[in-house]
Amino acid sequence: MSNQGYMLRTQPSIEDMVSEALDIIREAQEIYAPKRTYAMVSGGNDSITMLHLVRPYIDAAVHINTGIGIQETTQFVRDTCVDWGIPLIELVTPPETYVDILMRANGFPGPALHATCYHRLKSERLHELQRDYSKRGEKLLLLSGAREHESGRRM
Repeated sequence: MSNQGYMLRTQPSIEDMVSEALDIIREAQEIYAPKRTYAMVSGGNDSITMLHLVRPYIDAAVHINTGIGIQETTQFVRDTCVDWGIPLIELVTPPETYVDILMRANGFPGPALHATCYHRLKSERLHELQRDYSKRGEKLLLLSGAREHESGRRM
């Protein structure tokens, strides 16, 4: 079978992707001059890989403990940060927040309440991070393991 007329797409090498990502971080630090740079770490493979790569560029790792995740994951994040010598900021969502969401939804929240869940469980913690770990007007740079092709909304 002939490939004539078709362009073969080549995947960039992992080295090229890492280099590009680190260039973006350095450029963002130059342009925006953040007071602090934090790595947002969920405990999943992407965020742990990102954490390993960005260690020289960050002031601390940040983990949002929503209270609805697996506690072993939170412990894994804590242990990894200790093992790697990375300061960890753990932001904890009050348990009553999720209970309140369940009560409003009359059960498990479906897709219609995704934005509400995100805001109450995570976004409010990000506002706490800004409030508690920077002075008024100081910029923070937050890094995540989200990949552009996976989630254009999160980019």
